[in-house]
Amino acid sequence: ILTRLFSKTPLLIVAPHLPEARAAAVPALAREIEEPLLTTRLVNEAGSRLKALGFSPQIVKGDDECCFFVEVEGRRCKVLYDGQQYLLPEADQQFSVEAMRSLLDEAPERFSANVALRPLVQHHLFHAAAYVAGPGEIAYWAQLRGAFEHWGEPMPVVYPRAQCTLTSPKLNQLLEKTGLTLADMSLSPEELLDRALRARPADPARAVLAQRRKDIRAAIDGLRGDLAEHNAVASDMAESLGRHVEEELDRIDRSLIRADAERVQTVQNQIARLSTAFAPARKPQERVYTICSFLFEHGFDVIQRILDQLDIESFQMNEIEL
Repeated sequence: ILTRLFSKTPLLIVAPHLPEARAAAVPALAREIEEPLLTTRLVNEAGSRLKALGFSPQIVKGDDECCFFVEVEGRRCKVLYDGQQYLLPEADQQFSVEAMRSLLDEAPERFSANVALRPLVQHHLFHAAAYVAGPGEIAYWAQLRGAFEHWGEPMPVVYPRAQCTLTSPKLNQLLEKTGLTLADMSLSPEELLDRALRARPADPARAVLAQRRKDIRAAIDGLRGDLAEHNAVASDMAESLGRHVEEELDRIDRSLIRADAERVQTVQNQIARLSTAFAPARKPQERVYTICSFLFEHGFDVIQRILDQLDIESFQMNEIEL
């Protein structure tokens, strides 16, 4: 899929499970095998320092957990080290350091790195100057400097990948109509509704009714007072008229309020549409929708359109209208 999506770009794609890649990674894994748990200790120490600074470490390994896996009968198994030998509890196997090293030489395709060791293996293969990472990856790369320094390898620059939200003319028109922005989409539905309603102009019909109601009430009260001086029955009838008029004015007001309720429902529907498009389940668009959602509508040319508009030097969310 990636090859097809980026076929018109110079991007090269490497599959780490290929035998050639596994064989090329042997020196990095051998180094890990010969110094058991060293990377684990360095990563955990970095995590402790981050925690002391108020950050949550992304990599937390047990003190006896190694940073690589070994495949046994098609299953990738966790590897532990008890101070004397390697243990594969899931496969009920154990290896000395020498035996594990021999297994690596004989069957490198059975070995794979975990999240802590993979960047070191990757660097061994490519010696990258920079690594473009998403938010989660940046967090765990923060724990890897000690491991790179121990192996005498320069740690690549970790560069935040560009982020974008894909939109459309219709969705942008709806944003403008509701008075909301893409940044607002992280708010709760209640907050969005309140912000959108505040952005709408006040109902002029209810304002007119409120003003005229004062005039009508004053006129009837004046009529009742004037009649009271001459005819008590007529004054009582004027008072009854006032009550009837108030009831009718209330009916008109309720009608206007019901109209407001319909508008509220309309705004709620608009917000639901925007939230579904930009922040489904209040998550970033990219965490829910795959590129297929947009390929179905826009075709494969959408990739080049995104590449043309994406600003990789901006660490802010890019907005790309398709």
